[in-house]
Amino acid sequence: LAHRIVDLNRVPLMKDMPSVRAVRDLYLTSFLELVSVDKEIKNEAQEEEFSKLLENIYERHAGVLVQMARGAFELRAAIKSGAVECPTSAKSANVDAAGATLVEFDKMETTHDFLDRFYISRIGIRVLIGQYLSLRQPPVENYVGIICGRTSPYEIVRRAIDDASFMCTRKYGDAPEVIITGRLDLSFPYVPTHLRE
Repeated sequence: LAHRIVDLNRVPLMKDMPSVRAVRDLYLTSFLELVSVDKEIKNEAQEEEFSKLLENIYERHAGVLVQMARGAFELRAAIKSGAVECPTSAKSANVDAAGATLVEFDKMETTHDFLDRFYISRIGIRVLIGQYLSLRQPPVENYVGIICGRTSPYEIVRRAIDDASFMCTRKYGDAPEVIITGRLDLSFPYVPTHLRE
């Protein structure tokens, strides 16, 4: 969390977007809560308190993806309106109908590097907290915490096809047929929720 707070304070341009500042404040709150906990848990009551703290952090951070996407949208809007100066590396040789220089957001490498680090770290943090909290629950067949010992790629893909077909049919009235081939019986240990989201 501390590294993400530092990153959120340093990332050029995005650090000033309201949604990104809100995420930074969220991370700072969670960090301060965690460092206030005793380093050594000595009894069940302390462990229960710690798990509730982690559960609150997990739930509090559930909307971070949407907030960061909003921050990127805010940055794009601020650059287009001229409220924020576009980095030279992202300026295009092209201009719009009004003569304004277009921005090539895919060339904002510092921002992209930050977002890559941020999202990879977020996944890791959520896996660790999710695993800890899940291990406190009654066992589920084929699972150790959030790790399924028999994750079926076929079942994951089948659900994705069903979801996509439903959306296609709703929007366009029809959906293409999708045929899955290969070893449909294979399975492996994995965290299936990360394949579905």
